[in-house]
Amino acid sequence: MILRLVPPLLFLGSGWGVLAALGARRDRSLSIRLGWAYLAGTAWVGLTLFLSSQIFRIPLRAPLVWVALLIPLGAAVLDHRRRRRIPKVERPSGKERLLVLLPLLVTAPVFAGLLMNAISRPLDDWDGRVIWASHARSMRDEGIVAPVAIRDGAQQVQARYPPLMPLVQVAALEALGLPQDDRGFRAVYAFFLPALVLVAYDLASRFAGALAGALAAALLPLLPQLTDSNGGAAGAYSDLPLAAFWGGAFLLLRCRRRDVSDVSLAGLLLAAAVATKNEGSLLALLLLCVALIPVRSAPGWRRLRIPAGLVGAALLLVWRYRSSIAVPADEEYATLLLASGVVAQVRHNLPVALPEALRQLGNVSSWGSFWTL
Repeated sequence: MILRLVPPLLFLGSGWGVLAALGARRDRSLSIRLGWAYLAGTAWVGLTLFLSSQIFRIPLRAPLVWVALLIPLGAAVLDHRRRRRIPKVERPSGKERLLVLLPLLVTAPVFAGLLMNAISRPLDDWDGRVIWASHARSMRDEGIVAPVAIRDGAQQVQARYPPLMPLVQVAALEALGLPQDDRGFRAVYAFFLPALVLVAYDLASRFAGALAGALAAALLPLLPQLTDSNGGAAGAYSDLPLAAFWGGAFLLLRCRRRDVSDVSLAGLLLAAAVATKNEGSLLALLLLCVALIPVRSAPGWRRLRIPAGLVGAALLLVWRYRSSIAVPADEEYATLLLASGVVAQVRHNLPVALPEALRQLGNVSSWGSFWTL
């Protein structure tokens, strides 16, 4: 049972190597860097397996997974000597390091419950079992990102969904040779909750101060939507990973510093968002457009070429993956919306949608008192 906690720690270690090799977030405290490291590690491993299998046809087996895990650590070691010559950055104040304990203390009991549930019980969420875990099982069985079971579209629901999180599931099981069991990868999703909380603290404290950041981040683990099994950390949907990847990239591209290391990390996270869910492509392109808006004292738009290039590569990779699936069983939302007339749909649905949206925001069982606060 304890072995089921090891895969997310492997992703954390690999992500630490990514941060070290890039020199990203060096001015943040250890706890915050751990949150970034987990996002970087899952993004790196998932994208590496995606590229290796889709383009180079390398089998999705333990050797490939371990190479993906260890490459960042090797790059960090090789880069260590050069990094020592970089001037030391200003570290967070003692007050800031102390305030980050508030969201961590609130998160700890929630996270402990999620982990105990993850390693002891199988999935009970619909999409997690029927879509994401089912895709991962077929990928692992055939050792390829687009197996026959997915390509023919007959045995898979939503066959053309981007495959990053199923590949992360495959990596979690293959790294230690674990059997095909939901409990072998569920902890990977639970770890996204503290990672998101730490990144949210980083975001809010940068824009509104350490106290505001601590209070805002402390609210997140109390949200039922973020901790339940239907899209939250207790299930195996791809919603929470998408939120973490995109939200982290937003912070990095809207901060004043925008150095090359952080911008490169943002590109990695945005590429992961594209490969995580269909809406990730639109959200990534939207963020790149928003990033063009000048930020006071930030370097110019030329540094955005790095994330733009990585997003472009991810879009091409996802397009190639989707085009290999001959009989899609997806809901093509954009096609349906355009065919029915966007303006007509908005005019017809807006009077109903707005009151319903406001009612849902006041749903205590889903959101607690989040929106009121």
